[in-house]
Amino acid sequence: MSLFQQRLADADLPPPGPDHFAARRALWWAPSPNPPAPAEANPSRRRLEALLSSPGAIEDDQVWEVGVDRVWRGLIGGAKLKHRLPLALILKILQAGWIREGTWPKGAIVPDSDDDLDETLPQISNAPALLSTTTPEPTTPDAVEAEGTPKMTPRTDLAEQTR
Repeated sequence: MSLFQQRLADADLPPPGPDHFAARRALWWAPSPNPPAPAEANPSRRRLEALLSSPGAIEDDQVWEVGVDRVWRGLIGGAKLKHRLPLALILKILQAGWIREGTWPKGAIVPDSDDDLDETLPQISNAPALLSTTTPEPTTPDAVEAEGTPKMTPRTDLAEQTR
C-alpha cells in the first residue's frame, strides 16, 4: 500500500463532492514524513542530463539515437529504472519520444511552471448548483414535421418498463 493510499484509509473524508475533492487534494499535497534522499548522480544519469541540457536537444535526432530512445522505450514499456532519475529528466525523455511518435507537436514550448494557472482556473467551491435532478422522459421520433425536423413524443413503453 502506498503512503497516499494509507493516508486515504486513515482519513475521515467528507461525502463525494467538492469538499471531498479538496480533502483528497490536501492529502496528496501534504509533505511526506520521510522524503526519500536525492539519488546520487551516476554516470548514466549524468550522460542523459548532458545530452538533454542543450537547447533543442529534445528534438535533435542525434541525441535521440545515442541513448535517449532506449530509455524512452523502457519507460513506456513499463521497465523498472535501474537508477532513480529526477522527474524533470523523465519528462524531457518522454517529451522527446512523444515528438518522435507525433503525440507532441514539434516546436511546442512547455511552461516552466503551472503555478500561474491556479489563479485563472475556476474555484470548485464556487461551482453552480445543479439546476435539475430530474431525468426527462425518454422520447422517440414519432412524426416528421415540416422541413424534416423530427417531432419528439414520450415513449410510453420505456416509461412503463422503468416504473
